[in-house]
Parts: sequence; C-alpha cells; structure tokens
Amino acid sequence: SILIPVFAFGKTQELLLMLHELRGEGVIPHVPVHIGGLSTKMTTIADRHAGMEGRFHQNFQILEEFEDLHILARGRSEPEFNPRTIYALSSGMMSEHTVSHRFARRILSSPEHALLFVGYADSATPGGKILAAGQGGRIQLNQDSPHETPIECEVHRFDFSGHSPRNQLA
Repeated sequence: SILIPVFAFGKTQELLLMLHELRGEGVIPHVPVHIGGLSTKMTTIADRHAGMEGRFHQNFQILEEFEDLHILARGRSEPEFNPRTIYALSSGMMSEHTVSHRFARRILSSPEHALLFVGYADSATPGGKILAAGQGGRIQLNQDSPHETPIECEVHRFDFSGHSPRNQLA
C-alpha cells in the first residue's frame, strides 16, 4: 500500500487527476484510492467549478467519475487498512492529529509499503522528519511519546510545485 500525505486543496485534486490519467494510459495498475479529512470537502468545491473555462480536465467530476475512489466515512478518524491501495490523506506535512499522521503508523513499519511525498514538508513536522531520516531511520512520531518509530517502508519525494505561472493563477 502507498500513503501519500497531501494538502487538502490543490495537491489532492492534482494527484487524483494524475492517477486517473496514469491508469488510463496503463502506466499504473487500477487499485482503490482512499481520500479523507479536509481533502474530501475541498474536492467537492473543486468539482463544483469543474466546468470553468480553461481547466485541463474541464467538466471532470472527481468524486463522481474517479473509479474506485473511497471517501473516509463521516465520524471515522482514518480508513481501514487494505493491501494494494493508495491512501491520499490530508495533511501534507503529516501534522499530529491529522488523518495522514494517524495512518502513518500502519505504513511506516513495513518494507512492503511506501510513503510518497508530493509537497513541501517543513523539517520540524513529522513529514519533514520522515523525509530527513528516510528508509531505515527512526523518528519520534508523536511529540508526547518518547517512543521512536522505525521507518521500514520506502520513502520518496516527488516535486509537485506549489507555484503557478501568472496565467494559470488568472
């Protein structure tokens, strides 16, 4: 399984559209994708504006048309863990008490899984600490606990720019 901590607005939608394209091109296998937390609310707002002129995927409704997209049920703190699944969960920096932070415990301790970062992660945040330590390292996942968590999963960073040219912003 793969955990991709994402920022709720922008990165979540960019990632889902990229996964949709890669599936369509046969580059990646068709596996379930889970989103949760604030990402679902932000994707709802993005879908409301899908028909705007100039959009790359004009009229594509992510929440309705993305095959095998699972949304974290209301009242649940994190999704159930399943193998061969992508979890695109908010907070991109894996801040404590967020869906991605809680879910990381399931991914970090197994070399069969991967943790992929697609955005900025400040070095003082759990995400930044994981990136600095890398696979084989250890981190203190919770500030209140002296327990260190081994990082046995693969850890990779992809540079999804957080900046757009003026014409894209307009």
